[in-house]
Amino acid sequence: MKIGWGTGTAIFFAAFIVFMMVLVLLASRQGVQLVTEDYYEKELEFQDVQERMARADQLPEPLRWELKGNTLLLDFPEAAGVEFRGSLVFYNPSNEAKDQRMDFSTVNDSLLLDLGALTAGRYTLKVEWQAGGVEYYSEGMLLIP
Repeated sequence: MKIGWGTGTAIFFAAFIVFMMVLVLLASRQGVQLVTEDYYEKELEFQDVQERMARADQLPEPLRWELKGNTLLLDFPEAAGVEFRGSLVFYNPSNEAKDQRMDFSTVNDSLLLDLGALTAGRYTLKVEWQAGGVEYYSEGMLLIP
């Protein structure tokens, strides 16, 4: 049986339409995870974050952290008698269910945190901290075994 060019063209377009409908159906069922739900407000706060980062970069000694097993040691720049307050955000780029936030307050220049509640993976550690009424911000990568 020979198929004419008109029938072949109709079969091609019908197959193309079915293919496109399947792609649209699959795309509509795909979940969308935003980094944050209120990204417009976060964008407006970005300049403030940049200023706090610049202040942290100008310190004579940077904020340091070290991971030993499931324990995180934060070393703040030395400031005798100053209270350090702030929050830590453990941001997991692959799964927002793994994100964690911890608030802290200490008079010492170092802080020891147990990370047993975090699952293994790659995190971006975001540290927002305040010392002597001045706000700072630092971030970096953290691999939890």
